[in-house]
Amino acid sequence: MEYVYTKIGHMEFFAPDFGLSDSADNREERLNIVEVGHSLPYPGKRVVRRTDCHHLHFITSGGGFIDGTEIPSGRGFYVEAGSIYSEEVGCGGLEQYWINFTGSDCAALLGRLGIDRDARIFDFSSESGRIRAAFDEVFGRGERVQNEFSLLGLLFRTISYINRGGPRSLPAPEYYACAAEDYIRLHFSEPLGTGRIAAELGLSAKYLSRLYSSVRKKTLIGFITATRMEAARHLLRYTNDSIGAIAAAVGFSDQLYFSKVFRRFYGYPPSDVKRPDITV
Repeated sequence: MEYVYTKIGHMEFFAPDFGLSDSADNREERLNIVEVGHSLPYPGKRVVRRTDCHHLHFITSGGGFIDGTEIPSGRGFYVEAGSIYSEEVGCGGLEQYWINFTGSDCAALLGRLGIDRDARIFDFSSESGRIRAAFDEVFGRGERVQNEFSLLGLLFRTISYINRGGPRSLPAPEYYACAAEDYIRLHFSEPLGTGRIAAELGLSAKYLSRLYSSVRKKTLIGFITATRMEAARHLLRYTNDSIGAIAAAVGFSDQLYFSKVFRRFYGYPPSDVKRPDITV
């Protein structure tokens, strides 16, 4: 079998403040996606690695071994940053996707969404199709301006699928609130409303709105707006794109309306972020 390797290049970026850490300092170090990849390594291939970041691997067909423990299709493994581990492809080959990440919020994220950092191996067989579709969707997006946020959304989304139905699952209301937020993080650049999110989760829009407000003590529409505004402020600060282009990249078709929402959310207009003489 020919070895095929594809990735969305090494990418580190500022992660919006999603409330995973109490500190607002050193935000650039909170959560960084380093690499997203897909491979079809040849049968019997064996590597030993020392990781410089956290790894999540998903075996979607075939099978292999992690430190001598067999991992069949539908299971994956987590490797903590700084670890040394061996990975071996089974005699029938395998297909895998992975996402690597770093940052001070990693432990809080993994603990909150139920990834066991000690067990390392997890089962995602009931959500294998969704896992594959989530990765394929991001690969299909290409190098678009909001791609870095799509990658962050991919991390949250895949972790939510790992957690679904496992022994450490979140209570149903908390799960649906997290799942709704995961979906928003991945799709905030698109036309997005409660109805679309509810349909993805198999709920009615009215029930999802009520459930989310009960769990989070705020509205789902408010979370959509906050996610878009965090993304917009980052793009305004760190890119040379026009305000109109950034408005479109975070889901606004009307630049004037985007500016109005931005000013209401932050207390200053988006043009102030672009001015080098103003610190916001």
